Amino acid sequence: MSKCASLCRCLFMEWLPVRIGVALLTMLGLVNVFMVRVNLSVAIVAMVHHNTSGTTSDLQAHCQAFNGTRAGGMLVTPALGEAAGRENTTGSQALLVDPVEWGMEEQLAGEEEEEEVKEKGEKEDDERLHWNEWVQGQVLGSFFYGYWISQVAGGRLSELYGAKLVFGITVLSGGVAAFLTPIAAYSHYLSLVTLRALQGFMQGAAYPCTFTLMVSWIPRFEQAKFVAFVLFCNNISITFTMALCGFVIDKLGWEGAFYVTGAISFAWCIVWYFCMYDNPANHPRITQEELRYITESKNYCPECKTVVQSPSSPLSLPPSSSVPWLRLAKSAPMWAIIMAEIGNSFGYSVYFSYLPTYVENVIGVPISQNGLLSALPFLARYLGGAVFATTGECLLARRKLTVMTVRRAFSIVAMIGPALMLLAVGYSGCDPILAMTLLCLGFFFNGAVTIGVFANKAEVSLHYVGTVCGLGNMSANVTSFVVPLVVGAITNNQETLEAWQMVFWTCVPVYVVCEVFFFVFVSPSRQPWDFVAVKEDTQKKEEWDETAETCQVCGVITQKE
Repeated sequence: MSKCASLCRCLFMEWLPVRIGVALLTMLGLVNVFMVRVNLSVAIVAMVHHNTSGTTSDLQAHCQAFNGTRAGGMLVTPALGEAAGRENTTGSQALLVDPVEWGMEEQLAGEEEEEEVKEKGEKEDDERLHWNEWVQGQVLGSFFYGYWISQVAGGRLSELYGAKLVFGITVLSGGVAAFLTPIAAYSHYLSLVTLRALQGFMQGAAYPCTFTLMVSWIPRFEQAKFVAFVLFCNNISITFTMALCGFVIDKLGWEGAFYVTGAISFAWCIVWYFCMYDNPANHPRITQEELRYITESKNYCPECKTVVQSPSSPLSLPPSSSVPWLRLAKSAPMWAIIMAEIGNSFGYSVYFSYLPTYVENVIGVPISQNGLLSALPFLARYLGGAVFATTGECLLARRKLTVMTVRRAFSIVAMIGPALMLLAVGYSGCDPILAMTLLCLGFFFNGAVTIGVFANKAEVSLHYVGTVCGLGNMSANVTSFVVPLVVGAITNNQETLEAWQMVFWTCVPVYVVCEVFFFVFVSPSRQPWDFVAVKEDTQKKEEWDETAETCQVCGVITQKE
């Protein structure tokens, strides 16, 4: 125990509250989860031999012509020794371009170096894996074959055996899979598909585990910020992984990207094992004041300004041996969460799918070669999550709005805001600055899910929050299979603005219907089925359900006198 306490003191300052240290450690764990998931998306560029056909999509040709006309119609040819212009759209004389004035001097001087790089690239290309586009798609998509299946099971296991064990195994399995990836890739692509599917299955428990951990460690009115800064770290992790893997691949080859990310996961697991505890009361460094604050804040009612004593404290009650599946299936608030997750995930998948296409076809830069540009929408979503979560919690703390009003209002921002931005992007034409700004705004508005549906998961249940989160995530991940089919059917391999406008219009009713359902049936209260976990006789449980009343401010269920 003393060694564990010493390690925790070394990693986290004495003045830092233990719950903040737990949140930071959890955030780093999620960074590892996404790092070993995204590493293949970055490394596959260096792994696989790519055939360059030199063809241009309709959208790319249209936007290149538009942007060239908008620039005055002057085209500068980069060929060695040339410095010439073409006639503009008004038919004026050709414009002579000075190489020094237009920055072409460096291009002329660096041609020999480019030739050397080209020869080196051709040599490395011969050593790459010869996978066609279909095989690459199977390899990249295989992670989700197992990912959506284990969501509910992972959440339930975290309730029964603790988030520390289940989440630790989740991150550890990702590290093992990273080390085995080069071996599987050189063996056969089906070996890698199988490995990635198993990795997805093992890592499906990550998010449900963090919600189980959150209800034990994080006070109720700090949970939205926990979601924003910790659970939304995938937006930061994507940016970090792209930069890290790009650097490692350049120095050590594509195999090094998997070995480095796997080693980082192993290092995190060691720290997690010694510093993490499922119950705050068991932590060796926690103070009595912080423990009391965590415990009492869960049942504190700002309306009554008292701590409500519930017969089912989340910190002391052992988990129930069974889940009330029938009650869950009949619960309207549970279906509200599922519908909101489906709508949010459907739109997010379209955003994520369209961003690479837009960057390549409109701006003309492959997303794999422009880390900053590809990171902007994700950074905007992370910033939006932090801003909306902080704003919502301030409104609740000052009693400006009720919990119900906050959940509904911010869910509208998170769902309708991105829907409007999608439509605006579709009609932005070929203006790259405008379209990228609208994409970032859409991601920023979507950050409001932190104070909306994500925070609501921990309100409807304390004992089954892992299961609730698993059901929501499983439903959301179904859209990962649906969206590519919808987009493919509409675009039919024709990259035109009209086709993408139709795709965006398809997203609007999905957003609206799911938001309306959530708005009507959302509940900020613990549901009666959550009290099935109370280890009492049936008659007493029925009496509790019948005499329960809900505070309209904080949603805490109390028993009438």
